[in-house]
Amino acid sequence: MEYEDWTTKNCLKAILPENVEFSGFEQCGHIIHLNLREKLLPFRFVIGRILLDKIQRTRTVINKLDSLTHDYRIMDVELLAGDADYATEVTENGIRYKLDYSKVFWNSRLITVHSKTVEQFDGNSVVFDVFCGIGPFILPAVKIKNVIKVYGNDLNPEAIDFLKQNAKLNKISEDKIEGFVLNGAEFIQKIIPEKIYFHCKELKKEKLTNLVFHVVMNLPGYSAEHLPYFCGFLSKFEEIRNLFENNSFSILVHCHFFVKGHDDVPMSWYDKEAKRIVCEKMGMEDVEIKELFFNRKVSTRKNMYCARIILPCKYIF
Repeated sequence: MEYEDWTTKNCLKAILPENVEFSGFEQCGHIIHLNLREKLLPFRFVIGRILLDKIQRTRTVINKLDSLTHDYRIMDVELLAGDADYATEVTENGIRYKLDYSKVFWNSRLITVHSKTVEQFDGNSVVFDVFCGIGPFILPAVKIKNVIKVYGNDLNPEAIDFLKQNAKLNKISEDKIEGFVLNGAEFIQKIIPEKIYFHCKELKKEKLTNLVFHVVMNLPGYSAEHLPYFCGFLSKFEEIRNLFENNSFSILVHCHFFVKGHDDVPMSWYDKEAKRIVCEKMGMEDVEIKELFFNRKVSTRKNMYCARIILPCKYIF
């Protein structure tokens, strides 16, 4: 048999020691992205070459070098094989996204995370994304769920540039989407209250009810740390308090965050710990959580959760 006749699996098995297994990969357009464990690092370049040869439409193979510690969530990567071309295009749930791996964050494994939250939106929704990236929550919010308006924020100006490009790429009207380059706290405390007030004035004019303001926070390492910024964030807009008390509008926060265990504990411990984190960060014992659920396992003793939190009047005014 020639090399061309071997499967990817058999090639990798042939070059790795018996006690070392290949850990899989993520494909993003023409780019294959690896997150190799330490035992695999000595074999990384030959692994890259095999994947380049064997996986269709592959032109670039990279390995993630570090955790996402950069403020912009940009990965430090090592080129293992192929071209140093990090600009690509992917499609998720029918939405096209242009991106550059060297400039913005993208993770194709988050498709379920994106879809579950987008399903919460409808035609009576206004959506704010505090850490929007290139738009995997807010673009389908407009295109698929036909929400009233979306506001996206990211500290990385490149992400907002790609967000705007992707809105045009998917033929989304400019008046349906607005982008900001701010830190999360400033966006929550300044922009969101102003926009809620604006939409509430429109709500009064149109005599509408049941308007839902959705706030998405998907920066799992820091999302829960931003929950305190909602405390009193509408205190300057007391004139819309009666609308809130009359159930004309509500605010639902979709907070994605990590829960870490220090020992081998059952899943029930993670569930309780997730609720404890939300209550602690908000400084409340009686937080109304519409839904709290396990999203995905990130690594050993580290799980990603989502809490859908209904903000009460006493907390926001």
